[in-house]
Amino acid sequence: MPSIYRMVVHGLSLALEFYFIDIQVTGREVVPEEGPIVLAANHPNSIMDTLVLATQTRRKIRYLARSGLFKNPVMSAVFHYFGAIPVYRAQDDPTSTAKNDSMFTEAWNVLDRGGCVGIFPEGQNSEERRILKIRTGVARIALGAEARRDYQLGVRVVPVGLNFEDRDRFMSSVLVSFGKPIDVSEFVELHREDERAAVRALTERVGEAITAEALHIEDERLDDLIRDIHGIYGQHLLKTWFVEDGRDRGLIKRFFDAVQSVPGQRPDMGQHFWVKRQIVEVMGWFQEHEPEVVAQVRTDVLRYKRHLEHARLRHELLERSPATLSLRRTALFYTLYAVIFAVPALIGVVFNALPYLITRHAASLAPDEPMRAITGFGTGLILFPLFYGPLLWWIWTVGGTVVWPALVAIALPMLGFFSLRYRQRLGRYHDRILVRTLFRTNRILLRVLARDRDRLIERLEGLHDRYIKIQGEEQEKIVTEVSSSVRLSGNRSRREDIPS
Repeated sequence: MPSIYRMVVHGLSLALEFYFIDIQVTGREVVPEEGPIVLAANHPNSIMDTLVLATQTRRKIRYLARSGLFKNPVMSAVFHYFGAIPVYRAQDDPTSTAKNDSMFTEAWNVLDRGGCVGIFPEGQNSEERRILKIRTGVARIALGAEARRDYQLGVRVVPVGLNFEDRDRFMSSVLVSFGKPIDVSEFVELHREDERAAVRALTERVGEAITAEALHIEDERLDDLIRDIHGIYGQHLLKTWFVEDGRDRGLIKRFFDAVQSVPGQRPDMGQHFWVKRQIVEVMGWFQEHEPEVVAQVRTDVLRYKRHLEHARLRHELLERSPATLSLRRTALFYTLYAVIFAVPALIGVVFNALPYLITRHAASLAPDEPMRAITGFGTGLILFPLFYGPLLWWIWTVGGTVVWPALVAIALPMLGFFSLRYRQRLGRYHDRILVRTLFRTNRILLRVLARDRDRLIERLEGLHDRYIKIQGEEQEKIVTEVSSSVRLSGNRSRREDIPS
């Protein structure tokens, strides 16, 4: 069983390398390699979350999964074979929640054996960049396992943040962030005295730890604004706080880069995550305490975006300074690109269009957004090999050697990925094709853009500095109050020691 599990995980890991442009991991070294642990992660992308997490840790994970996934006999057999434990939720069937006794027993048995249990404690798929209220399942399982062994088991809870660049988009990126393990023994004494209070305390701690590893925007009104601010101000913060903004990839990953027709050096997603968290924290604080400041920033950003539209520059150029832009030079580059690479892109379309379109249609039929990615991934995983198979077999029978089928098997997905990149780039930059740009000048508007951008960055930098200063003052105030409280307590103790 373990060997089959590992084989499946390695196969899924290769498939995910094709599906995502980049999967980066931070904090993997803090995950205990042995002993009972509970992996507690946010849940933005349905079953895809389980695949990503399983391929990024050496531990064999026994997932808790909602009972509805076990209704299909085939899927039920697969889930049971790989150790999934069904959870009976009240919203699915209020009459079946009594069956959860067996769920707790099975999870406790896994931890008894020093195993790893995987839980998504939100209890359902969450929205992107938001974490729902954490339920008590993690705490009840961890503390219950400890209680069964007289609190000598040594269970630890590892918080995990799954951060998808765009959860339902093919060829996007993922950051898996493992946080410092929570030692359940810290809650033992409280659990001996009051089980419910201990469960609440551990649940709160787990929620805070997951939120620290996953991007969480409390106020959904800030979502689009934060995205725009990151485009404009993110690179400035990145260069201010970090020396390097990229990481080299190994030989196998560079092969996938070549197949997918993307650059080999990737930005460090951990650094980008830190920058996004800074922006979220700053804007969240000002939204709560000085909403008029956020309103002014929103107005400035909208004005800058309107000027971009007037200059016929796409939104992704938010992060570039207008001073670096040359419309005619850019137009010449993309015109040459469109002409030179038209033929390989066309070949890629011819040999990949049908399975790609069927896969995309299948993803669009998913019941909700979080299911689109796993539906597309699963459909493509089956459909593309079936589509390539007869062609490769025919080439083998005609050529009489495996060399040609092997080369074609490599070339077909490479050309397919390239055709996608080609189409994306032409769609994104079609306004800068030479014939549309040759007789148009926007030098005055570019100067206005540069001025607006500089003012925006200056304003955002000022807000960031103010926030850091305010947080420092509040922290200093807390330390002062605690120190004063300790001194007063010490004075009372000394007075009590003085004989009357």
